[in-house]
Amino acid sequence: MSKKGVGSRAKGDKAEVLAALQAANEELRAKLTDIQIELQQEKSKVSRVEREKNQELKQVREHEQHKNAVLLTELKSKLHEEKMKELQAVRETLLRQHEAELLRVIKIKDNENQRLQALLHALRDGGPEKVKTGLLSEAKEEAKKGFEVEKVKMQQEILELKGAKRQVEEALTMVMQADKIKAAEIRSVYHLHQEEISRIKKECEREIRRLTLQRQTFTWRKPLAMQPFLSTDGQMTLPQTLQMVFARLAAQLSLDQILIQIGCNIYLSPH
Repeated sequence: MSKKGVGSRAKGDKAEVLAALQAANEELRAKLTDIQIELQQEKSKVSRVEREKNQELKQVREHEQHKNAVLLTELKSKLHEEKMKELQAVRETLLRQHEAELLRVIKIKDNENQRLQALLHALRDGGPEKVKTGLLSEAKEEAKKGFEVEKVKMQQEILELKGAKRQVEEALTMVMQADKIKAAEIRSVYHLHQEEISRIKKECEREIRRLTLQRQTFTWRKPLAMQPFLSTDGQMTLPQTLQMVFARLAAQLSLDQILIQIGCNIYLSPH
């Protein structure tokens, strides 16, 4: 009778252990299902963050390209306007100088013609032939002197015009050099914008790779959660079995909470 009582108690204890383990297993399965749901939600969040990052990168790239195009157009327009203003100023200066020189030469020629006409009238009005000859010689000498003076003046004017031409050429050379410098500045600004775009692109790609790695980490952790929690070894006691099961559950929950917190921080962090 005592052996039968001991056997029945052992069977009862074993049934209780199995029932407790079964209940713990069901509870763990329910928690595992919740964790898997949360993990799927985190995967969805990561995918959404990746899409947002890609969209943001595309918008930044398009914005920078549009900004560079507008800036380049404005700089070209401004450079053209400045160049045209400088050329117009040089043209007006040369025209004024040329008009002034023409007026001065015309005035000198008019005065000389008036003097010669007066001398010619005096000779025609009469007088001894000798006087006429002397006056004519004097007029010729005076005309020769005037011609020499005018020749020197014209040579001086030619030299001045050559100097003015050289100054204009130097001014045009300086304008062309300034154009080259401004073009180099435009290229430098364009390259700086391109480098900034590349830097933003690399940062976004690095962030996407990090999010992808975290998603792979979530996927790798999933088999760990699917390991069996029950042992078929009949030698393990009920307290030991429950202790092992709850220890695994606590470790898994802590790990999942950490991963969930990381995912939330990534999602809530400013972009």
